[in-house]
Amino acid sequence: MKCVFINNVKFSQESIAAIKDIRRRGHMVAALAKIMPASIMINIFLGNETLKSAYNVSQTDFESLAKAMASLPAIQRKIIRDIATMQALSHSGKESQFWRGVADGCRI
Repeated sequence: MKCVFINNVKFSQESIAAIKDIRRRGHMVAALAKIMPASIMINIFLGNETLKSAYNVSQTDFESLAKAMASLPAIQRKIIRDIATMQALSHSGKESQFWRGVADGCRI
């Protein structure tokens, strides 16, 4: 779908709440992207001696961590698409057109 500019959209309280929810969830995904690797490093090194740290490094599945980190943007896009699709079905006119655009990947 081609992203189009929509003028003078009047958002309902439900749409405003959905936009806030999308932003809140985006902040949560960003925080998770920072917490995941930090928690691994803490688990490996904090309070451990050299031998224990070396063992923890050898037992840590960095490949799975990388895959999990790489999947975060796709998870975030799915969350946005699901919220936007539900909002597009709940509204009409320009507001519905706006939400259909968001569901199709256009930026807010």
